Amino acid sequence: MTASHEGAGGDADSGDDGSVVTGRSALAVPIETVIDISALRELLASTHALFGVPLRLTALTGAPLAEEGKTHALCELVNENTSGRLACASLITKLRRTAAEADERCKVRCFTSALYDVVPIEHDGERVAQLIVGPY
Repeated sequence: MTASHEGAGGDADSGDDGSVVTGRSALAVPIETVIDISALRELLASTHALFGVPLRLTALTGAPLAEEGKTHALCELVNENTSGRLACASLITKLRRTAAEADERCKVRCFTSALYDVVPIEHDGERVAQLIVGPY
């Protein structure tokens, strides 16, 4: 399941030559061209205030765009030693890679048993960003 806003054309139409056109181009649209990032940061802040779950919005490249929520006490404890920091860094790399590659919503389990949801964000059938929810 993806967070999406479908255009009026639907998911598939017939092309001029009778071929099926899916509405997805090979190149995705960066979210910065579709929405005001500062407004999106406000939305993440109010969503975090309501639910208390950390939220991270990443660009198609995996670069962070907005983040809301503080580090959990367990994460702080894990990061107090070298092996914990290395394991956490590895998980962050896995999350960013999963977010960049995921075509649909998926879950990533942390070595601490916490969960993250990775949700591709689409606008008019084009992927524009990823939302990482968690840990929870």
